Amino acid sequence: MRFGELSERLTILVEPITALPPEELTWLLLQLAQLEGNSEGRQQAERLIIEKLIRSRLGELEEQASGMAESFLALPQQELALLLSQLTELQPEEFLARWRPK
Repeated sequence: MRFGELSERLTILVEPITALPPEELTWLLLQLAQLEGNSEGRQQAERLIIEKLIRSRLGELEEQASGMAESFLALPQQELALLLSQLTELQPEEFLARWRPK
């Protein structure tokens, strides 16, 4: 995946990943670099980024977060941006209470 080929949705995801610890960010960027630049690759990139952000933020609660990425991917862009801002502002338990799939 080349960064010149970012979709609007991927652009929303760039800022939150900069808050990842350097090791995690490096791992994520290496994974993204291996993806194709087509629409399937962009969808995989979105999923990979969202899963990484959830796991990084929720720590030991990440098991409860399984499957959340798919529901996040279905959100409109504005709701996704709100979700990502809340991911860093709320305590993990609060975040799960608000965003756990029903």
